[in-house]
Amino acid sequence: MRHSNPKSARAAAAATLLLGLFASSVSGQQDSTTSIASSRPRSPESMALLSGPSGTDAPLFAQLEAQVSGAYDSTRGGWVAKNGIPSDACVAFGFEFARRGGGGVWQDRALATNEWTWSLFDSTGGGFFQRLADTRHFDASFHKPTDANAARLENQLDAWHATGDAKYRTRARQVADFMDRVLLDGRGGFIDGQVGSRDLVPYSNGMAIHAWLEWAVASADPVPRDFALRSLDRAWQEDWHAQLGMLHKDDFGVLQKAPQLEDQIEMGRAYVLGSHVGGRAADLDRAKAIAALLESNFLDAKTGTWRTQAVPQKDGKIHPAASVADENARAALFLAELASVSGDARWRDAARRSIQAYQKDFAKAGLDAGDWARAVQALAGADLPELPQWKEQTTQKSKQILRFK
Repeated sequence: MRHSNPKSARAAAAATLLLGLFASSVSGQQDSTTSIASSRPRSPESMALLSGPSGTDAPLFAQLEAQVSGAYDSTRGGWVAKNGIPSDACVAFGFEFARRGGGGVWQDRALATNEWTWSLFDSTGGGFFQRLADTRHFDASFHKPTDANAARLENQLDAWHATGDAKYRTRARQVADFMDRVLLDGRGGFIDGQVGSRDLVPYSNGMAIHAWLEWAVASADPVPRDFALRSLDRAWQEDWHAQLGMLHKDDFGVLQKAPQLEDQIEMGRAYVLGSHVGGRAADLDRAKAIAALLESNFLDAKTGTWRTQAVPQKDGKIHPAASVADENARAALFLAELASVSGDARWRDAARRSIQAYQKDFAKAGLDAGDWARAVQALAGADLPELPQWKEQTTQKSKQILRFK
């Protein structure tokens, strides 16, 4: 997750450079385009994955599994870092690994951490605080970032699917209600947090759209599904640049940052899931375009890792930049999911190469192993939800789009 991830001090200067190089705005084309059982129905693609990683991926997965297992600390609340931020990635891995046959202990640990995480939910105003300390200080009462709420909405849905317990369904509805009331942009997409900029930040917007698609499937409601698809269209129209990728701009179209790896990854994952849920070929094409841009702009050929940002120089080459482990893990997850949905082994090979590039660090990965383990699992195939029998569309005109009853 991005919460405490430091960024390069050159980001602002790089953005200024890009403003000079690319002053024109991004153009794009907009496409025309039953309640579920508690044990999360799986798509036909996912049903074949119960055996888990195999071949050369198996020992690597075992190493990462051991790291996630060893990072669990019941005295701290489960998969919770020392700074009081729960590892949503480890929780997601625990639920997913349990679904794939990893054993009940993984579900129990995911549920226990999920229960601790609920203590960060604001029962008065709604939404999750970022960390434990935020619940104790008045000046942090509005610090409820979109990325955290999106990830934890998916965790609540996983808990409900795993147990059938209605309290998790209720909690998911409360998180979705907060996102709908506070974070949702009626034009399409989600803002970055409860206060501050109203920009359509690709990173947090991608995570929110991904969670909204999962919410739509869980509730079998076409209204949030269609809103998520409209959000994908708006993001592509306003933020995509064929040479630079997904860009963070303000409402006036002014570039705010150099192209960021995390922006490409999270919007890419949203387009992959959108193609599965919405059945639109354009969304899969968009995900492929983002993946291709990763290879052309963000790949460090010397190390095999992905750069955290891609600033083009006057000669067309990309300025050197650092590689960040958690962003690389998410990149591998995105590429593995894209390979599963598209059937193109090119992206699976790219995911595997990026995993292997960081393999030397896995022995001390700890909580950071969560997304890496998910990425290795996804090499065998993405864990996709089975599409529901969608409820009949209503004519309600209010902003409220939740129909979870």
